[in-house]
Amino acid sequence: MRLSVAEGTRLPEMVDCRHELFIAPTLAALTALVEEGVKSGELRHDTATDTPDVLASSIFQIAVWHLMLADRKPIDGRALMEAHISLVMNGLLRRSKRMA
Repeated sequence: MRLSVAEGTRLPEMVDCRHELFIAPTLAALTALVEEGVKSGELRHDTATDTPDVLASSIFQIAVWHLMLADRKPIDGRALMEAHISLVMNGLLRRSKRMA
């Protein structure tokens, strides 16, 4: 990832390959999970369910943070990810009529 960030503009084929091998399958899996949740009625359909990137954004943020700042400004990746998941899930949960 460090190489992709540092040299991505000079080596776009490498970035495309990393995207195809790692990022695209992750986003496809998240899309499938969200679609299943919408079909079952557990999740409501909105722009967040159409954009799986938002679900994975904390993972990418943590990775980039560690590449740039790990030795000077440590981050609690687990806490950040749990907070992000809570935020996303509470925003996607279908509200009962009493809660709306």
